[in-house]
Amino acid sequence: DAQESRGLGDVYKRQDTAHRAVTMEQIGSLVALVQLILERREMVDTNWFSKRRGERIEWFLLDMYHICDWFVKPLTMAEQCSWVELVATGPQLPARFISHAWSTEFYQTVEMLAWHQQVHQLPDTSPYWLCTLA
Repeated sequence: DAQESRGLGDVYKRQDTAHRAVTMEQIGSLVALVQLILERREMVDTNWFSKRRGERIEWFLLDMYHICDWFVKPLTMAEQCSWVELVATGPQLPARFISHAWSTEFYQTVEMLAWHQQVHQLPDTSPYWLCTLA
């Protein structure tokens, strides 16, 4: 497919964002990485519009703005790719689309997805389309 390519470190690049769904397994790897970084580094919210500006960023206070600005963008900058392209090995077509508020704490979004997965008895490989990670 002409829209697919591999870059440094075998990053899977897909031009079509519709093929960049993320699995709960991949979200789990992001959660683990974020928690590890927050344990080892003190990060202070510098967003002018944040109600927590000047405060330490902690797991239970992280929202999607923090995830995007402090983790996704820096981690994907070198490859100019999305989080999904960084962690996927090929196209991942979504089975579900997630609509959410970026101001909701990220852990709550993850818990909601885990609840959805459990209620519908879906495997960890079930693909969701989540804008920030696509």
